[in-house]
Amino acid sequence: MKAIGYSDADLDALPQSVKDGKYTMKNLLEDAKKMQDKGLVQSGYGFYPRNSNGPDYWQFYTSFGGTMEKDGKLVFDKAAMTRTYQFFADAVKAGVTKKNHIGMPSDQWWKEVATGKAGIWDGGTWHYARLVNQEGLKDFFGNMIFTLIPAGEGGKANTLTHPLVYLLTAGHDKEDTEIAAQLIAIASEPRINALHAVKSAHLGISQAESEVDFYSADRWTREATERLLPHANAMPNNSDFGSYWNIMWKNLQASWTGDKTVDAAIGDAESELKSTLGDKIVIR
Repeated sequence: MKAIGYSDADLDALPQSVKDGKYTMKNLLEDAKKMQDKGLVQSGYGFYPRNSNGPDYWQFYTSFGGTMEKDGKLVFDKAAMTRTYQFFADAVKAGVTKKNHIGMPSDQWWKEVATGKAGIWDGGTWHYARLVNQEGLKDFFGNMIFTLIPAGEGGKANTLTHPLVYLLTAGHDKEDTEIAAQLIAIASEPRINALHAVKSAHLGISQAESEVDFYSADRWTREATERLLPHANAMPNNSDFGSYWNIMWKNLQASWTGDKTVDAAIGDAESELKSTLGDKIVIR
C-alpha cells in the first residue's frame, strides 16, 4: 500500500474510511491494479480472495446491498447478487484476479498470502493464527492492515459471523441431558471461552468475554473485536440456507470463469431457487 502512494497516516485512517464508505469496492480493485502495474505483485495477484467456496462470499453480497434472511425467510435480492457476481467478473476482466483462482491448492494460497505475493485478500479472524503460527509470518501488524469488507454500490461495509446453536438430542435420561447442558454452560463461560478465542484467533461469543484480562490484553483479539464485531452480519441458521448457498455459489463461479454471463447466471439462480425452495425464499 505504501508503494502505491499511501502514507502511514493514510493507512492508520483506512479502517475508518472503509467503515464510513469512503473507501469502496471500486477503490479496492483500483489499488489491486496499481500494485500489479508497479510490479509489486504478479498479474492475477492484486486481489486474492478465498480459493474455495465458503461463507466469506456472503459478505460481498451484503456489501452490494444484499440481505440473506428477513423475518425468518431467505431473501434473494437479484440486483444485489448481480452486483456481487459482476464485481468478481470485473476483477477477472481487469486481470487482478485469476480466472482459474477457485480450486487452487490451499497450501499454495496460504504461502502466497503469507510471503507477500498477494496484494489484497479477504479472510477470517482465525487467519491471524494460521499466518503467524503455521506460515511463519513475522511482525503481522508491521506488515498488514485489516478492515471490514468495503461497501459496494447499494450496500455497506461489513463482516460476517456464524453463531451456532447447541442441540441436545432426544432419547437420553434426564441426568445425561442435565450433564450435557452443564458442559455447554461451562464451555461457554467467558473465561473458558476466552482461552479458545485467543489461542485460535477467534472472537468472543459474549460481551463479557471482551472484559476478561487474558482476552483484552491480546492485541489481535482486542483490535479485531473493536473493529469488526459491531458490524458483523449473522449467517442464517435456516435449514434451507444450504440449498440457497449451493445455487448462489454454482452461478457465482460460472460468471467468474466466464462460462455464463452475469445476467445468465442470475437468471439461472433465480429459476433454480424458485423450483427448489418455492415460497421458502423471497425473490426481489
